[in-house]
Amino acid sequence: MDPAGEIVSRCAARVLTAIVAILCAAAPAAGYAQPRPPREYRAVWLTTLRNHDWPDPSSEGDPIAQRRALGRILDTLKALHFNTVFLQVRSQGNAFYRSDVEPWAAELTGRLGGDPGWDPLAWAVEQAHERGLEVHAWVNVFKAWNGESPPPATVPAHPVRAHPHWVKRYMGQYWFDPGIPAVRDYHARLLVDLASRYDIDAIHLDYVRYPGPDFDDTDTWRKYGHGAERAVWRRKNIDSFVGELASRLRAVKPTLRIGAAPIGIYRNIPRARGQQGYVELAQDARAWLKNGWVDYLAPQIYWGLTEHGSRIDFRALVTDWVEESAGKHIVIGIAAYKEEVRPQIGQMIDVCRGLNAHGEAYFRYRFIEDGLAFTGRYEAQAIPPASMWLDPVPPNPPSGFETRPDEEGVILSWRPPERALDGETVRRFVVYRRLRGQDGRFGLPVVAAVLPGHALSWRDNTPVGAALYEITALDRCNNESAPAVVAPAGQPPAISVFTPTLSDPVMYDEELALVGYAIPARMNVRIRLLEESGAECAVLVDGEQEAGTYIVGIRRKEIPCPTARVMLEAGDRRTIRPMPR
Repeated sequence: MDPAGEIVSRCAARVLTAIVAILCAAAPAAGYAQPRPPREYRAVWLTTLRNHDWPDPSSEGDPIAQRRALGRILDTLKALHFNTVFLQVRSQGNAFYRSDVEPWAAELTGRLGGDPGWDPLAWAVEQAHERGLEVHAWVNVFKAWNGESPPPATVPAHPVRAHPHWVKRYMGQYWFDPGIPAVRDYHARLLVDLASRYDIDAIHLDYVRYPGPDFDDTDTWRKYGHGAERAVWRRKNIDSFVGELASRLRAVKPTLRIGAAPIGIYRNIPRARGQQGYVELAQDARAWLKNGWVDYLAPQIYWGLTEHGSRIDFRALVTDWVEESAGKHIVIGIAAYKEEVRPQIGQMIDVCRGLNAHGEAYFRYRFIEDGLAFTGRYEAQAIPPASMWLDPVPPNPPSGFETRPDEEGVILSWRPPERALDGETVRRFVVYRRLRGQDGRFGLPVVAAVLPGHALSWRDNTPVGAALYEITALDRCNNESAPAVVAPAGQPPAISVFTPTLSDPVMYDEELALVGYAIPARMNVRIRLLEESGAECAVLVDGEQEAGTYIVGIRRKEIPCPTARVMLEAGDRRTIRPMPR
């Protein structure tokens, strides 16, 4: 049997990943399961095109007013328990950030190319992170310019003026031609530069497609198609761009998430027939998932429920996308801007959760800011699901977690954890609260606060002794640490037990059976393996240990009994779990 330290050092990434699977936490007063709240994206498209959501036209050229308005939006989203903002930073070949190659958006000053005197994206990222919100930089890729006339002259020049041979007119708009290799390379370089200079959580791609099947790219096809069928060649062009972009972004920021918003119908299915992304727009978004080029999709399922008269079945489309997720995340885009859809949003959230989607995104902010459409579905906070395929190593838990009473309730404090084995620091902290019921038992944990990674304290107005608290750390991919726990005054300390699961290959080690546990204070710990009859067949740990998180294991071939259970005794607490085989 290997010592615990040797096991951890030899297979650190796979072993520590097991901590993410929190299977039970013994309560101080009674032992019962404490599952973590479900995770889901709660996102909104914050539209800057034509000042739809922000900034208000009346604030043109007024940085102070624009910052205040954006701060109020972020405060509203936090109060509504959202966790993600898709902030539109490039709507039509322009920029809501300081760019060396594309002009400032006209919505900031009233003039394309006018310097607003501040950097909206940098400020938005800083302020959103302070509020525990993620920022995904939303970019319209191949849509170049809205309007009959080309953009005015600016410095730097708008790409329609700088590269007129790259664009073509389509239904009153200018579109980049994705069949031109230089167009794809330009956009890949543009987005890598954006990701390199800003602390964004993700790149969010929109209009990664052709505008329609009748797009006039005959000359480009003849030059670059090499005899391929045009529809196949077009899909290859879009796929080539997404794949190359992913490769370049991963090289610069390996844990940066990449998302995309395809149109809602991939291909026609029963009860959902309309414009097809794959067939008509060369948008093979499911290939992007399967190839690992994107980490989530937010399909724009902008229809209602058939029971409310929708011709296209929202429920059928959600099912279709979730079934083809390839192990990545599907965030359902909902048409909050449609009057007939808004009253159905509560039911739609229920549908998304029932079909195991990974959350919802709403188009657009102005139609959800009053919060009325959610009808109690977002009563508690939630954190986004983890993207473990980008990073399997969770952060270490905070240390020194303490509570102390004050005049208004309880002050929680902690110390930052050591860097994780992959060198990452903490992105955010999550405080969980379990309220004491009338029977004296503590309820299930609920997210009470999501705090920036530099926070080391938080005040809760809950009366002293009325709640039990835990705190965890999140990294950039939303991997979560084991919890640091504090019991209320007069209660024994809690223990947390973690075991790997064979249902997830990332958490499975072929050689070792692993058991993880966390103790909040110095105490005697004994971990034994028991036969089915209850007889002891091996001892993994026996002695006093300091507060912290531990992982121990035994070679599977050395487990001395055919069916074993794990008994963990810490202080006066006892927990029994099946031994993973």
